[in-house]
Amino acid sequence: MASEVEAADPWVPSPADRDVEYIRRWMPFAELANRLYFRVRSSGLGNIPPTGPVLFVGNHSGGLMTPDTIVAAGCFWSTCGPERPAYALVHPSVFAFPGMGRHIARVGGLPATPRMAQQVLEAGASLLVYPGAGEEAYRPYSERHRVKLGRRSSYIRLAMRYGTPIVPVVCLGGHDTLIVIDDGESRARSLGLDKVGVERLPLTYSWPHGLTLGANYNLPFPARIDICFDAPIHLTGFEKAASRTAAAVDWCHATVEGRMQQVLDELVAARQRERARKALRG
Repeated sequence: MASEVEAADPWVPSPADRDVEYIRRWMPFAELANRLYFRVRSSGLGNIPPTGPVLFVGNHSGGLMTPDTIVAAGCFWSTCGPERPAYALVHPSVFAFPGMGRHIARVGGLPATPRMAQQVLEAGASLLVYPGAGEEAYRPYSERHRVKLGRRSSYIRLAMRYGTPIVPVVCLGGHDTLIVIDDGESRARSLGLDKVGVERLPLTYSWPHGLTLGANYNLPFPARIDICFDAPIHLTGFEKAASRTAAAVDWCHATVEGRMQQVLDELVAARQRERARKALRG
């Protein structure tokens, strides 16, 4: 008689998977990638509060690979050290690949779920979130200079509930690592894919796939990324549940997005001035 074999429970990453020694060993590689591959120009690192939990809110580009996360992590480790507990919420699909998933969990990556976010902040650790999700990561190349957080404002309620300062983390250049021709949302709807949970079928140009339909993991093109850690935003006065109304959340969300767009505009203008000076020099 065939014996029944219980299937092993699927592995679910948790904050306990973060490995300080593993991060310390990886820091030289992250620093090398930031210096040579992404040619990172960083600013505002002094705006990171020296102690306590911080809710880092970033804009991101480059599809599933989101090189902005790699850059932000490298800057944080170099400034604050791997001992300071910090995590990043990433798309849960990456954990379907055991090797990559284990690596990401060991450097502080967690599935992007409300439960994970609450666990991190309740433990007094810092957290990096990207409210724009796929809508922003796959916005067309023509919109690469736009912060597009959409209506995902749950991070505001987290900051209000735990009294955590919000530090905007604004990146420029990530969309040069993956060329998004269109976001593919209308294409997905016309094919009925949205009814089975596929929100977009983007048209992109990447390496090694070339011109491709759909979201794929790719090797980012080498591109310069400028990153700015802006001054903390303190949502004081919203500690009580009665203050966390939908109108208040929407106002705070719009304030954060507006601040981030202002910083991105400044980064774009600074790069344009730099190019103009180089052109004048000849």
